[in-house]
Amino acid sequence: MAKINIIGVGFSPGTFSGGIWCVMEYASGLAARGHEVTVASVLPCRNRPDWFPRPVGNIVTSSVASRCEWLAVAARDCAGALLRRRKEAFESALGELAFACLAFRPGVLPADLQIGVACRYLRRVLPPADITLATASWIALPLRLSGSGRRFYFMQHYEPYQFAERTDRNLLTAQAEISYRSGLGLIANSSWLKGKVESEFPGADIRLCPNAIDHAVFHGSPRQRSSGTTTTVISYSGNRIAWKGFCEMAEAMKIARNALRGRTIRWLVYGPPAILPPDNPVAEYEWLGFLQPPQLAEAYRSADMLLGASWYESFPLFPLEAMACGLPVVTTPLGTEDYAFPGETAEVVAARDPGAIAAGLIRLIEDPRYRRRIACAGNEISKEFTWEKSVSTMEQILLGSLRECSPVAVPLGTGR
Repeated sequence: MAKINIIGVGFSPGTFSGGIWCVMEYASGLAARGHEVTVASVLPCRNRPDWFPRPVGNIVTSSVASRCEWLAVAARDCAGALLRRRKEAFESALGELAFACLAFRPGVLPADLQIGVACRYLRRVLPPADITLATASWIALPLRLSGSGRRFYFMQHYEPYQFAERTDRNLLTAQAEISYRSGLGLIANSSWLKGKVESEFPGADIRLCPNAIDHAVFHGSPRQRSSGTTTTVISYSGNRIAWKGFCEMAEAMKIARNALRGRTIRWLVYGPPAILPPDNPVAEYEWLGFLQPPQLAEAYRSADMLLGASWYESFPLFPLEAMACGLPVVTTPLGTEDYAFPGETAEVVAARDPGAIAAGLIRLIEDPRYRRRIACAGNEISKEFTWEKSVSTMEQILLGSLRECSPVAVPLGTGR
């Protein structure tokens, strides 16, 4: 059995993203197989992921009290070294005091300072390990400098795409590109992501480990839906992120409602607040708020179809969850290719094109035979993506690395 450290981006007390949920599933599955698993945030974080229902091994947290203790001890050592006029000891204690101050509220720091704090913090809290796994691009450099054992980066998106709306996007994009050629073993969560990084960084050695869903929660049988004059469509809010495609979904909903005047299209939206409020002038919707998995599964089963329109994703969970609950799905490409086959398991439409998105939605509403056919096919393919299979794949990649030579490091400057 191996000692495995998994580094994430921090935990909120009651909410989570799909990526963080997947990290917890891998940690739980590896721990259940007898590995000694430690999960830590890349920066000091006092919250535990109490929303996750299963044991995940050891979780490293940093309470406010512990951070106050760091500050007090560092200040005491700094003052003592100054009084004794010990220059080297004072400089060392001053560095520790600076770290303790920065680590007290790391979330307010700019990205470049966060990297330095992360490097020192991880050296402080991580136990020695056979394998250390980063789960986001900006963790890669701190992991490369502070991790132990074989080191991996589990890629959950092509992250240069994610930073267009950030003021520090140039730094974050450079960090993401460095993460692909830093000598870490690379693991992709989707075939699209694997191919994307391989095309941008020739020579990258990438393993594939698709994510999965919990079929004990997300399950249901396709049935004949929308037999009346009301069709209920459910969507994820996108958390005010433009590339999640919420504005395009609203425009598409407006087009569909205007085209189908004799039908009521009810739009349910779950998740954090969206870019547009529920009573927006484009397309009104009913906001369900953030839903825990059992409540989300019930919301899927109460709807007739799912609509998603992200510009790009990498193995998004929500279309697959909806398929497992028996819904036909309208979705976009880039990241969904492992399970969304156009015209077979899903209605796949062009991203950033409200007209194309509306056409897909209208087709599902107007063609019950087609709607049921893709719902059945989507429901069947969803059953192939189990956490038992995904954890087994991840375990084989990680443990296999202990018997192999070092992963290929892509030389600097080869990315386009």
